[in-house]
Amino acid sequence: MELPPPLTSLALAQDWVLTARQLRAAGLHPSEIQRHVASGRWVRVRRGVYLVEPEKARLMGAWVEARALALRFPGCVVAGLSAARVWQLKQVPSGPPEMVVRPGAALAARHDLRPRQWELGAGDVQVVRGVAVTTVARTLADLACTHDRLDVLPFLDAAVRAGRVTTKELLAIGQGLTGRPGASHVADLWGLVDGRAESGLESKVRLRCVDAELPPDAVQLEVRDHTGRLVARADLGYRLRRRRHGWLLVEADGTEVHAAPAALYRDRHRWNDVSVLDHVSLRFTTVDTIDPFTIPRAIRAAL
Repeated sequence: MELPPPLTSLALAQDWVLTARQLRAAGLHPSEIQRHVASGRWVRVRRGVYLVEPEKARLMGAWVEARALALRFPGCVVAGLSAARVWQLKQVPSGPPEMVVRPGAALAARHDLRPRQWELGAGDVQVVRGVAVTTVARTLADLACTHDRLDVLPFLDAAVRAGRVTTKELLAIGQGLTGRPGASHVADLWGLVDGRAESGLESKVRLRCVDAELPPDAVQLEVRDHTGRLVARADLGYRLRRRRHGWLLVEADGTEVHAAPAALYRDRHRWNDVSVLDHVSLRFTTVDTIDPFTIPRAIRAAL
């Protein structure tokens, strides 16, 4: 359906998201709206909020969700997981849209929506393209207080690696959370953040080791042969206690990368070279991080 010119301009300004009220004001009957939804031309994003150009809106990504929340709940601030998606933060857990609503707002958490009533300071909110969103720093703080510590370190590491925040800034964020519900279980993580971590799984493996009082001696350890040629780079490294030389090299194997045939051949040759150099290697996958004792037990045995 061709939208009237004024409505097209409004839709363009709102990332192709329009409310039922705006559509009715332009002369569309509710039955017309439902017909377009039923035909697949439009998509109902939230109650009373519609995506009128699905093909174009795919380019908008997380902004569709943010815009829909702002239109459906006037005065709200896009926060938590929704803000993380707006800022394109990596290694963030999946979950329903989140926003901060005014105190007293009669909204109940549902499987498809998570309203919050957090207190926000003047520096916690940034208006982007007309939508109020919690800042990167505030978003990281909120996520840290509402998720399991095993999920928190990966996105903190990723934020530093991507240059979205510095380790110094993260320490300040952590210090500012004293007394906030949910902050105590991640109080030590702010000092453990390492932007050298190349994957969320690597961060999880390292945290399992640290929690078991077995911190690595090195992160992203370069392994070279007698000529100085780089033969491998280990995610974590431990000096072997039973040998004068050599390392225990720990690798976090994500299935997305290492399961590919080319990667399998490359990894095999790489770790064959490592074994010749009198090093020992261990490799862990996501399944190994579920039990907190699996990885530390294997490392202690190898050391």
